[in-house]
Amino acid sequence: MPETTANKPYEEIIPTRFRAWLFVGGLMNIIFGFVHVAIVFLGPWAYEYFGAGYEMTQLAREGSLIPPLVTLFIAGIFWIFGLYGLSGSGRYRQLPLMVPVLWVIAIVYTLRGLFIIPQFFMQPESTTLPPNDYIYSAVALFIGFCYLAGARGLTKRKHLVELP
Repeated sequence: MPETTANKPYEEIIPTRFRAWLFVGGLMNIIFGFVHVAIVFLGPWAYEYFGAGYEMTQLAREGSLIPPLVTLFIAGIFWIFGLYGLSGSGRYRQLPLMVPVLWVIAIVYTLRGLFIIPQFFMQPESTTLPPNDYIYSAVALFIGFCYLAGARGLTKRKHLVELP
């Protein structure tokens, strides 16, 4: 009788390279969540520095609750994305719909990273994009790659065993 993967540990079923990509992407999302919480406490200059936009920065200066609530909501999304990355890496329990959600996260980040291309060409010749835009897009592309690599690895092996 051939050996099945049902009794093998997760680490033997999913190769390390796929788990490592998801771990890196997940960890970066967890860090981004904490950065967003810090932005709330640092105030309007942090909103401006991280590119929240003029309106959001003005609302923060005026003491509105909208900027902190929106920012904490975004932090929560980053944490959820991070938990899914850590789940796919085997560092956290399996979350519902893990593989499809990892694909969605990968697509969101990849599209965000690629958004710099049309933005660059639609920019008037007399102006340039802020350097942060290029950095944020490069980081988004990298995280998109992390999730794409990890989701691909899990998709190829998901049929072998129900993940823990």
